[in-house]
Amino acid sequence: MKKQRLNIRRFSIATIALTSFFGAQRVFTEFKLQNLTRERSHAAALPQFQNAQDREIWMSAAQKRNRRFAQLWLERQQRDISTELLDYVDDPALVLRTRAVRALGRLESREAEAPLQTLLAQAADSQVKSHEAELPSITLKLALARIKARSLTGQSKLDAISDSVGLSWREILLLSNKVNADNGYKDATDGEEIIGEIVALLYTMGKEGEDIRSFATALKLSPAQEVLIQAASISTEQEIKLILERLSHPKGTRGGAYLLADHLVGLGPIAIDLALERLQDMLKHPENYQQQLGYKMMFRPVSLAADRRALPLLQQFEKSKNPYIKDQAITAQRYIKRKIAIPNFPA
Repeated sequence: MKKQRLNIRRFSIATIALTSFFGAQRVFTEFKLQNLTRERSHAAALPQFQNAQDREIWMSAAQKRNRRFAQLWLERQQRDISTELLDYVDDPALVLRTRAVRALGRLESREAEAPLQTLLAQAADSQVKSHEAELPSITLKLALARIKARSLTGQSKLDAISDSVGLSWREILLLSNKVNADNGYKDATDGEEIIGEIVALLYTMGKEGEDIRSFATALKLSPAQEVLIQAASISTEQEIKLILERLSHPKGTRGGAYLLADHLVGLGPIAIDLALERLQDMLKHPENYQQQLGYKMMFRPVSLAADRRALPLLQQFEKSKNPYIKDQAITAQRYIKRKIAIPNFPA
């Protein structure tokens, strides 16, 4: 009897210990995820200027570099652009440095591994005050992990990316629920960037012929991310048509429509050709396009591409009795003529 009571006591103690352990784990996981979904404290994106003229000169030069970077990204399918991208890692503009790091990760550039490792070490060193330290460490970690995992596939590759930011795949799934809880568009957080990169990786894996369905269905995705996952398993032309349909009828997509518009432009000239055809259809059959936001989102790709073929179409939209459509058409024409709209590549 005593032995039985002793065994029961031991079992109870072990149960309490296990419960405490797993309870503590849950608390720790929740703490990690909460930190990842807090808005970032941004470093100043622009330097301090002595006067308005200096600022204008700096902005004009940055805009030219931005447009060159965008053109470079469009050329990635035809040639290796890694060496040229590495030049942007030291760009005076923080946004271009960040995009360059992200692009090198997406391309899984072997030659970028050592330079990015150096940047990550500098970012981790609190004594470093140079502009390299302003790069978000999450961006660097994700890009490096993608490069180092270039030979992996499936769950192994996803685990490598997750591990680089201190998360398990299960925690990635929990994070996606927090990031995309309301299907809305949020300010940049580390969590949002992590899930965005996971989706970008799944997109690439799908395009390379891997079956990504089980991974994608386990994640909580925004409507725009769902479109990208769907696009991963179809041809480029089908993908463009799918995205055009969502842009012209953006119900539920909200801020994610901007992501889709930038992604569309990144698919190359055929995307703009088909966007122009869709604009012509919107002029002929306005009854099929009832959402105001759809006009704005359809004007965006041709504005980003600065395609002057869109100007006659936009001039017709300018005659619309709807003041919103009219204003958006005027804005799009100005962007095209002045080439001031720049895609957020890689989207």
